[in-house]
Amino acid sequence: MTQSTNVLIVENEEGVRGAVRSYLEGLGYTVVEAGTVAEGLVVAQRERLDAVLIDYALPDGDGITLLRNLRELGIFAPALVLTAHSSIDLAVEAIKEGAEQFLIKPIQLGMLRTVLERAIGKSRLRNPSGASWPRASALPLEGDSPAMQALRALVLRVEGSMVPTLLVGESGTGKTAMARYLHKQGSSGAGALIEVNCASSSPSDLERQLFGGERTQSRPEVVGLLEAADGGTLLLEEVGQLPSLLQVRVHQVLEEGAFYRLGETVLRRTRFRVIATSQVAPKRLLESNAVRADLLHRIHGVVLTLPPLRARGDDVLAYARRMLATASPPGADPPSLAPETEQALRAHSWPGNFRELQHVVARVALLASGAEIRPADLALWPAAAQAAAPGDAADQTLQEAERRHLAAVLVRTGGEVRQAARILGISRSALYERIKRHHLESLLPRSRNPHT
Repeated sequence: MTQSTNVLIVENEEGVRGAVRSYLEGLGYTVVEAGTVAEGLVVAQRERLDAVLIDYALPDGDGITLLRNLRELGIFAPALVLTAHSSIDLAVEAIKEGAEQFLIKPIQLGMLRTVLERAIGKSRLRNPSGASWPRASALPLEGDSPAMQALRALVLRVEGSMVPTLLVGESGTGKTAMARYLHKQGSSGAGALIEVNCASSSPSDLERQLFGGERTQSRPEVVGLLEAADGGTLLLEEVGQLPSLLQVRVHQVLEEGAFYRLGETVLRRTRFRVIATSQVAPKRLLESNAVRADLLHRIHGVVLTLPPLRARGDDVLAYARRMLATASPPGADPPSLAPETEQALRAHSWPGNFRELQHVVARVALLASGAEIRPADLALWPAAAQAAAPGDAADQTLQEAERRHLAAVLVRTGGEVRQAARILGISRSALYERIKRHHLESLLPRSRNPHT
């Protein structure tokens, strides 16, 4: 063991965090700490990490969400998820998101040492250079189609600035990947990128996540995401879902660069670049009253519209080949695409855009036999199933866009709510509420449909 082996502990209980830190430092590890999801993201983007220990229950979110965010940011250090409650569902979800192990508290330190050393050893065998693993999430920024060339020309003019930016495009077109690219290229890139899913929590929980709060008898102190973004970038994903009262408060922070934590009277300063995403154009956001005019004016200094996959021509073939190469075993030649398969990929409408393409390629890489992929191997949804696919975002109201996107995701997942909620980035309860609001119960299995 050497001092160069760095471990991040994300745990809000100071006693547990301190005990684990002391034990690991005694073994020769270098330990860095965080107590919330927001702090964990900041530290993880600042430090080179060899492993991450993540508590499942954190004041401003859960460990699975943090793990997913780390992977999306290209941080692939092996992760161990800790929890006080044994749950098969949570364990399965953690492993699916890339966790090496799911450990139950109280932690047996000898077991932790064994699991941690094994996870770090396996990671170094897979990736001895320590470089980031290839990620399909970078693909939305590439392409030679006229639509992508036009987008890149505009991006090159704004990428090094601090100008507020609104990214518009259907779900799965790469808005988050574009935001991460702009963050790294901008003058705020030295700070942290703090991502806020505006539709993922209740208004009260989201308010505490954003602004933080003082310590109470029932809750620990929380450093808010607005504070964590100081010197970096705040990404407001699906800004049209931000509750109206929070829009007022966020606009005030953008105007004044200062705010109060919940329950506190100490004024805190923060400055950051703001990037927002939306599935619908600014005009529709205003017409549907989804975003207040004053906030919209603050966040859309530049509007970048990401074209859907179906508008990118032969780029889809290049994306598929890149994904196949990444999914193939090391040293093996990836399978080729038959001419008819290329035509099928071009003709498909891709309602799920990159997420759908990634799922198709992952399935093909696992199940297809032979050196050439045939159209039948793709198992694309037929045209009838795509009737619920989102249309041109600029021609829909927010409600229409949300309903059609929800329907498309439910069709692709066969009505499996847990999987659909994960794709959408919201809780299952929030998804059930939206299903009821848009009268999409018929897309659920009979056992989940309250009307059957």
